[in-house]
Amino acid sequence: MGVMRTAGRTDQWLNTDQDVDSRVARDTAIALRVRNLRRNEFRLRARHGDRPLEISANYLPLLERTTCSDRDGSEADIICWNGSPGEVWVWKVAHDDPSGRRLGAAALDRHIDAVRADPRAAGKRVVHGPASAFVPATDVGQQIGSPRNAVKVDTLEAGVEVYQVRRYRSRLAVPRANREVLEEAIELMEEVEDWERDHERRLCGLPHVHHLPLDWPGRPPRPIPR
Repeated sequence: MGVMRTAGRTDQWLNTDQDVDSRVARDTAIALRVRNLRRNEFRLRARHGDRPLEISANYLPLLERTTCSDRDGSEADIICWNGSPGEVWVWKVAHDDPSGRRLGAAALDRHIDAVRADPRAAGKRVVHGPASAFVPATDVGQQIGSPRNAVKVDTLEAGVEVYQVRRYRSRLAVPRANREVLEEAIELMEEVEDWERDHERRLCGLPHVHHLPLDWPGRPPRPIPR
């Protein structure tokens, strides 16, 4: 394996063992792609009147939310409600193996049908999220709760993002940038989930529970609001 460039930095994707999938790795991949969208917000906002991007992650279909059931992460993984005028973009995030790639692509249209039922999609086309939305095309960051694991996310096709996980054989080989990327991604995911929480409160009157383990082991203490 060679040297990978990501987010303007050189990431040593070296001295790692084979891919190991986990739910936490998938959550990390989603957070990394949300970070990517936020970092491209200025470019994307130019397309729709400079309005802030409205992003959902680990989306629950409208029917499940209004009945207040709890199947977090059961449907579309990332939604941008206003990435382009008159469109809602939907992505599925899947493990980068034959089964994950096949199931991710097959599930996407079903997830799009669920998103169409959401009032936020009224009057808009709900489409596969464009690959061009993610710049750079590849994201790499530390896996949540596992400092020696790195998650790499790429685009398989429109609407389907795929990830791999690698474990560095030595802590000394882990790039510092991996942790910095994850910390920023987690902060942005908190904002996304807070926005979604406000929407869910209006639907069923119950507080939203953060899907991501926001106080993962080894994370620096969060500042106390004043």
